[in-house]
Amino acid sequence: MADNFAVRHFVDHMNASKERKITVIAYNTGQLGRMSQYCGTHMNPVADSRLQGHFAPGSYASLLTIRQSHGALYTSCILDALYFGIYGNSVAQSLSPAMHNAAFDLSGMPHVYKTFQHSTLRELEYLLSDPKMGGLSITAPFKSQVLSFVNEISHEASMIGAVNTLVPLRSGGSTGVSDSSHAGAARSFYGDNTDWIGITNCVTNNLSPINAIRRTTTALVVGAGGMARAATYALVRLGVRQIFIHNRTLERAEALAKHFAERGLLRITEPTKRPFCEPGADHQAGAPSISVLPEKTNCWPEGVDPPTIVISCITTRDVVGQCSVDTSLPPLWLASPTGGVVLELSYTPPETPLLKQMRNSADQGWVAVDGLQVLPEQGKTQFELFTSRRAPIKLMREAVFGAYKRRFHTTPEAAQPAQAPPT
Repeated sequence: MADNFAVRHFVDHMNASKERKITVIAYNTGQLGRMSQYCGTHMNPVADSRLQGHFAPGSYASLLTIRQSHGALYTSCILDALYFGIYGNSVAQSLSPAMHNAAFDLSGMPHVYKTFQHSTLRELEYLLSDPKMGGLSITAPFKSQVLSFVNEISHEASMIGAVNTLVPLRSGGSTGVSDSSHAGAARSFYGDNTDWIGITNCVTNNLSPINAIRRTTTALVVGAGGMARAATYALVRLGVRQIFIHNRTLERAEALAKHFAERGLLRITEPTKRPFCEPGADHQAGAPSISVLPEKTNCWPEGVDPPTIVISCITTRDVVGQCSVDTSLPPLWLASPTGGVVLELSYTPPETPLLKQMRNSADQGWVAVDGLQVLPEQGKTQFELFTSRRAPIKLMREAVFGAYKRRFHTTPEAAQPAQAPPT
């Protein structure tokens, strides 16, 4: 035991030295040296759980798995068990607890992820004052309202104007990574947005080569809430230069467009013409454009290519087996001759009107992606912000699909591997 403390003292002393040029890694080997291994901060030696028990006697046979190493840190009280959760006004059916709790368990962390369903932000103040609260996922309708609780914010969340991840900072750096598993009073709160990452990954993974993003690519965002803001930002980052926004309430769609225009990310244009088709226009100059479609008519703006990327950000609920909102779109809005990709960010009910519509258009090159695929893509980054550990993304996908299957007693088509359209 004394040797383990000695090697930790040596490492800390060397890394604190002003003469240090590289990080020093040192630990003891063998069964008695395990403590020095799991207490290390850089490149701790670990064993693959699938190979454990197959090593010959010696130093490798004594290595711990990642799960065992993490577990030892918590059982020895070096790290603290915390709770996390999703906060919103309609989170009872959320699959996030199944996803995050599965990831915690695999990683050997005794954390728990809960649901906090509230109609106001009053209860959030109590949660933020709890020394054992490790972080929150923020969902509708609070993603913009929660900005008033944030002291530090990522560049992406600032540009989007919405936060879906709230992390208490107790000490250490601006993202709290140095104290992500220590209980205590928070000195401030860090806000980030991982929704745009999940959307970006799903568009990239499902867009066929024939619809690769180019200067003429058009995209459509339906909705004007926090998810619609994240979707719009994702499209900007992907390089889409013409974005259309439609929302049932025109004023909210116009407010979204104005938000991005004020930040210099987009410029507002009329939806009647392609902005780079004007005589002498340089499509590389200036910001991409955003146009508001005021009505859900069967017409698409004349002279503009139909979208090959469609992202529906409408909040839906399951009402006696039926979708609470008709999310389907006019056929002419989906008239792209090469199809494209449609993201339906909601996963309740299992099959929304838009998903049904797109399944019927699969032979026209359309790939439908539902919220079951988007959730783990954004949840991966969220888990890493919560824990400062790499997320087990494969397990998180399996957990989402498994929880969905148990809850709805069905196997959703969208959760199966997507078939790319012909190129």
